[in-house]
Amino acid sequence: GGCKGQQPMAIIVLGGTKGHQSESFDDRSLLLQIYNAYRWKMIPNCTGRYTCRDHNVVSELSPLQMIQRAGTNDNGSYSQLQEYYLSLPGRKDPVIVVTLNTERTIGVITFVKEEEDEEVDNYKEERGFCASSVHGKTVEEQQQQCRRRHYVHTLNTPSGFQRKLEAIGIQEADYSPC
Repeated sequence: GGCKGQQPMAIIVLGGTKGHQSESFDDRSLLLQIYNAYRWKMIPNCTGRYTCRDHNVVSELSPLQMIQRAGTNDNGSYSQLQEYYLSLPGRKDPVIVVTLNTERTIGVITFVKEEEDEEVDNYKEERGFCASSVHGKTVEEQQQQCRRRHYVHTLNTPSGFQRKLEAIGIQEADYSPC
């Protein structure tokens, strides 16, 4: 038996094709709330990893903004989440890790791409400075202002999360609160 008025838990299965193993989730899990809020595509032969197909919607959102926009704040689980911003030796792009459960077995791995905007680039060539430059800023600050930051979000189930983090050189201590 269960509590009166409580919805019975449904189990949703993800994966099972394109080299992905099948994995079952409670339909109230944070992972499924995010999965259902956007369109995701399995990364072929990379079990447990999904990339967001709604790139035009989420590429300018940080991982926490993307998760919040998914409507996951309803049950308060969003407030427990934390972004871990990691610059890794030998990797041009920083990585942001957000774990979605207390066991830290599922999460969002986001790759941060910084690109110079072509329009800004053309303007700089014509004028010799960044269009948004402000007096008193260092050259580095001006260059930073000229770059556009894009986020490439991946949603990761237990079969993919740890494996990918290890593959790019991230240890659990890098994304643990302690």
